[in-house]
Amino acid sequence: MVSDSDSKHRIAELVADGDRRQMADRRFRRELAAWLRPNTSSAHDGLRGHGFGFPDIMSHLGPLVMRTFDLGNSQAAKDEEIAAGAPALVVVCTDRDDPEAWLATGQALARLLLRVHASELWASYLNQPIEVEELRSELADLLGDCPQPQLLLRLGHGPTPQPQPRRTAADVLAR
Repeated sequence: MVSDSDSKHRIAELVADGDRRQMADRRFRRELAAWLRPNTSSAHDGLRGHGFGFPDIMSHLGPLVMRTFDLGNSQAAKDEEIAAGAPALVVVCTDRDDPEAWLATGQALARLLLRVHASELWASYLNQPIEVEELRSELADLLGDCPQPQLLLRLGHGPTPQPQPRRTAADVLAR
């Protein structure tokens, strides 16, 4: 867990740098736009516009806006402020970066999120420095004892998030 202000500030800068790099990539924006859904959508996958701060009407234009415009600087400013002001940042690390480590990360994440929720806190993802390879190694160097950062989470109090429709188990399990 990272709670000292110097480390949080540096991690916040990495998050902002990740936003700028990802949003500058048209392929990234196209893929993100493909997953955006209007706030009122009944789809059981994707990301609703309210997760990006889009009101209902604007959420219908979200995919077009995301595909067309590089919003990296504005998103970077928001996310840097969120990360720097977080009560705590948690980085889930592994010794390796392979399918076994990814499974272990998912298992640890499930336990962590249940514990966080039981403590009446919220967690939100700030994975930009992990998704951008150069920044991932910078994050590992900054943390020192984290060979393979797998997830970066913000922990704290916040507004209750909007519920998101999810696929049913029958939709995703093969018989």
